[in-house]
Amino acid sequence: MSWLNEPGNILSLIAVVVSIVAWVTSWKTQKRLVVIEEARESDRLRRARKASIRAELIRESTGSSMGDLLRLYNYGEVEARDVRVSISGNRAPKILGDTTSPVRIGPSSYIQYPLAITFGMSPPWDLEITWVDDSGEPGTYRTTLTL
Repeated sequence: MSWLNEPGNILSLIAVVVSIVAWVTSWKTQKRLVVIEEARESDRLRRARKASIRAELIRESTGSSMGDLLRLYNYGEVEARDVRVSISGNRAPKILGDTTSPVRIGPSSYIQYPLAITFGMSPPWDLEITWVDDSGEPGTYRTTLTL
C-alpha cells in the first residue's frame, strides 16, 4: 500500500468515492422525479375522463315575477350522464319538472331546474348530485344550499 503514501493518489481516491456518491444520489433523485411525473400524468388522464359538477342557487327576476333556479354546471372535460338531483332538509323546496329521467350535461355546460320556494321554507337544505362519466368512477357532489 505504498501508493497511499502519495498525496495525489489519496486525492484521486477521494475524488472517485465522491463521484460514486454523487452518481448514486443523482440516480435516486431521478427515480423519484420519474415517479412524480408518472403520477402527474396519471392524474391528468383521470381528470380528462371525469365530469365535475357544481351547483348554484339563482334568484332570477323577469319583469314583475321572481323565480328561483337550481343551476348545475359541468366544469369537466367530458359529458356527465344519468345526472340525478335531490334536495332534502327542513321543508326543502320542490324541483319543478322531470327529475326522474336521466339528464346529460355536456362539458363546460349547464342545465337548470326551476324551484318552488315558498314562504315558510327555511334554508339550509342538503343537495346531492350523482352522475356517471367516462372515468368509470361514480360522480357525487354534496353541498348545503342557502339563499
